[in-house]
Amino acid sequence: MRGLQGKRVLISGGSSGIGLATAQRFLEEGSRVFLTGLDQPEVDGAVAGLGPGGDVHGLACDVSLESDVARMVAAGHRALGGIDVLINNAGTARRDPFLAIAAGDWAGLSR
Repeated sequence: MRGLQGKRVLISGGSSGIGLATAQRFLEEGSRVFLTGLDQPEVDGAVAGLGPGGDVHGLACDVSLESDVARMVAAGHRALGGIDVLINNAGTARRDPFLAIAAGDWAGLSR
């Protein structure tokens, strides 16, 4: 990855897994990162773990709620002074076998 020095990156679902690894990689390239996750202690832990030597901030929010998305974007913009890159990584997973999941089960996955 080149040309990312100083870029302002907002990563939803950035407090664990692929999102956290993505945050780490952008920080290695000299980007500034604002990450989000559902759980504030997990977000705080991710920020603390990534923090030394990097410009990283975070906030807990639920991207299935429009008001939280607006708050996330506003907070990211404030913390970084703008947003150059948006990584839409937030997601959820069900641990049941695929064929055992009914269509109605998907509605409850966001909370």
